[in-house]
Amino acid sequence: MFSTKRLVLLTAFALVSAIGKSAAQCTTCDGDVKVDFKGALCIDESFTLQLHDKTTIPATGANCGYAYSPPLPEKVKLKPDKAYTLTLTAIPSGGGNGGVSSVHLEVTCPPCYKVYIDGEETSVYDGNEPGCGTGQGLTKTFTVIIKPNSAGGTDSGGDGNVSAGSSSGGLSGDFSLGGLTNSSAGAISFSLGTITPDLFMPGVLNYESVSPDVDVVRDPGTHVLRQIKASEVLAEIVTLTATSYEIRFYPSAQVGVKAAGIYSGSGNPLGGLYPVTGSPSHLWRFSSPKNSAATPVIQVTEI
Repeated sequence: MFSTKRLVLLTAFALVSAIGKSAAQCTTCDGDVKVDFKGALCIDESFTLQLHDKTTIPATGANCGYAYSPPLPEKVKLKPDKAYTLTLTAIPSGGGNGGVSSVHLEVTCPPCYKVYIDGEETSVYDGNEPGCGTGQGLTKTFTVIIKPNSAGGTDSGGDGNVSAGSSSGGLSGDFSLGGLTNSSAGAISFSLGTITPDLFMPGVLNYESVSPDVDVVRDPGTHVLRQIKASEVLAEIVTLTATSYEIRFYPSAQVGVKAAGIYSGSGNPLGGLYPVTGSPSHLWRFSSPKNSAATPVIQVTEI
């Protein structure tokens, strides 16, 4: 039988109790992370950078000289553990001129987070292109993910941390997926600046794998996380009611082979899931004590 180990109860107005350290200094009041981005290209044309909903003003180079995006980098707010597209667009100047010979990009974030560009933990991209004088434009896209420094870390699969997300009464948390052969599998995370009904459903949970050794299964209709299979554990996200759900962690020894048309441990006949046996080693339950999505109260319990 499970026993309640830890509990967090939050309303939109007051924090009753919380686990862990506040991440307020690393996030904005709405639970997002402030990220800076800029670039420099050796170019015969103009270029812009776009990340999420922000775009730099055009910068222009001539004779294959360096063109720099504004000296002060563009700022954007991103959700942790969510994939965003960074788009570089270079436009030829016409008259047969144009072309790019090299690209330098920087994406930086607060020290309590780390940047992944195309799956690599780095805040800088450097690359070579065909060269100037080709008369060609250039469009390149990169996948950018911001992850907490503590994501996964040395924690065992299923270990979690929940804390006040901001001074206005928000909530953030992460739940470790354990380790891989030479790195961490990361963590499932969420971050909201205020307590809203969004916390009552698993669509608020974020996870983006940066390793081919992690298999992520999403609901084909909603794209919401359903299962995450890492080396140490399987995390299964199960909706209980309209205002409650659980994250269940199973050791790898209790996880079978994924196949279409099987039944998960929760009894849901959904194809493409991993079958599990026995009880989870860790279980985190999100629920509204008043069982109403209209009441902004959230309870997070480790069972």
